Amino acid sequence: MDNNKDSGEIDISIVMTHIMLMAEELGLSTCWIGYIEPEAIRKNLGIPENIKIIGAMTLGYHKEGSMPSKSHTIRRNNEDLIKFL
Repeated sequence: MDNNKDSGEIDISIVMTHIMLMAEELGLSTCWIGYIEPEAIRKNLGIPENIKIIGAMTLGYHKEGSMPSKSHTIRRNNEDLIKFL
Protein backbone atom coordinates (compact mmCIF):
# COMPACT_ATOMS: atom_id res chain seq x y z
CA MET A 1 0.00 0.00 0.00
CA ASP A 2 1.23 3.47 -0.84
CA ASN A 3 1.82 5.33 2.43
CA ASN A 4 1.16 8.67 0.73
CA LYS A 5 -2.29 7.65 -0.46
CA ASP A 6 -5.29 9.42 1.06
CA SER A 7 -7.82 6.66 1.68
CA GLY A 8 -10.56 9.07 2.77
CA GLU A 9 -12.71 8.59 -0.33
CA ILE A 10 -12.44 4.81 -0.04
CA ASP A 11 -13.36 4.97 3.65
CA ILE A 12 -16.38 7.16 2.90
CA SER A 13 -17.51 4.69 0.24
CA ILE A 14 -17.35 1.90 2.81
CA VAL A 15 -19.32 3.96 5.35
CA MET A 16 -21.97 4.88 2.76
CA THR A 17 -22.37 1.21 1.88
CA HIS A 18 -22.93 0.35 5.54
CA ILE A 19 -25.47 3.17 5.84
CA MET A 20 -27.30 1.79 2.81
CA LEU A 21 -27.35 -1.74 4.27
CA MET A 22 -28.64 -0.51 7.65
CA ALA A 23 -31.27 1.67 5.96
CA GLU A 24 -32.55 -1.38 4.09
CA GLU A 25 -32.66 -3.30 7.37
CA LEU A 26 -34.79 -0.49 8.82
CA GLY A 27 -37.19 -0.51 5.86
CA LEU A 28 -35.80 2.58 4.17
CA SER A 29 -34.68 2.95 0.57
CA THR A 30 -31.46 4.54 -0.63
CA CYS A 31 -29.80 5.34 -3.91
CA TRP A 32 -26.14 6.16 -4.39
CA ILE A 33 -25.95 9.18 -6.69
CA GLY A 34 -23.09 8.58 -9.10
CA TYR A 35 -22.96 11.97 -10.78
CA ILE A 36 -23.00 14.93 -8.43
CA GLU A 37 -22.44 18.66 -8.71
CA PRO A 38 -20.67 19.47 -5.44
CA GLU A 39 -21.23 23.23 -5.69
CA ALA A 40 -25.00 22.80 -6.19
CA ILE A 41 -25.11 20.47 -3.18
CA ARG A 42 -23.03 22.93 -1.16
CA LYS A 43 -25.35 25.83 -2.04
CA ASN A 44 -28.63 23.97 -1.47
CA LEU A 45 -27.58 22.42 1.86
CA GLY A 46 -25.49 25.31 3.18
CA ILE A 47 -22.30 23.26 3.41
CA PRO A 48 -19.20 25.35 4.21
CA GLU A 49 -16.39 25.73 1.68
CA ASN A 50 -13.91 23.88 3.89
CA ILE A 51 -15.93 20.63 3.56
CA LYS A 52 -15.09 18.47 0.52
CA ILE A 53 -18.18 16.83 -1.02
CA ILE A 54 -17.36 13.49 -2.61
CA GLY A 55 -20.59 11.52 -2.44
CA ALA A 56 -24.34 11.75 -2.11
CA MET A 57 -27.26 9.41 -1.63
CA THR A 58 -30.99 9.63 -1.26
CA LEU A 59 -32.61 8.17 1.85
CA GLY A 60 -36.29 7.70 2.53
CA TYR A 61 -39.34 5.53 2.05
CA HIS A 62 -40.02 4.29 -1.46
CA LYS A 63 -43.32 5.10 -3.15
CA GLU A 64 -45.86 2.27 -2.88
CA GLY A 65 -45.74 0.17 -6.05
CA SER A 66 -42.55 1.75 -7.39
CA MET A 67 -40.14 -0.45 -9.32
CA PRO A 68 -36.44 -0.11 -10.18
CA SER A 69 -35.46 0.99 -13.66
CA LYS A 70 -35.43 -1.80 -16.26
CA SER A 71 -31.68 -1.17 -16.56
CA HIS A 72 -31.21 -2.67 -13.09
CA THR A 73 -32.19 -6.11 -14.37
CA ILE A 74 -29.72 -6.19 -17.27
CA ARG A 75 -26.81 -8.42 -16.28
CA ARG A 76 -23.62 -9.27 -18.13
CA ASN A 77 -21.84 -12.61 -17.97
CA ASN A 78 -18.97 -12.90 -15.50
CA GLU A 79 -16.71 -13.76 -18.44
CA ASP A 80 -17.38 -10.27 -19.85
CA LEU A 81 -16.54 -8.57 -16.55
CA ILE A 82 -13.69 -10.58 -15.03
CA LYS A 83 -10.30 -11.37 -16.49
CA PHE A 84 -7.84 -13.59 -14.67
CA LEU A 85 -4.18 -12.90 -15.34
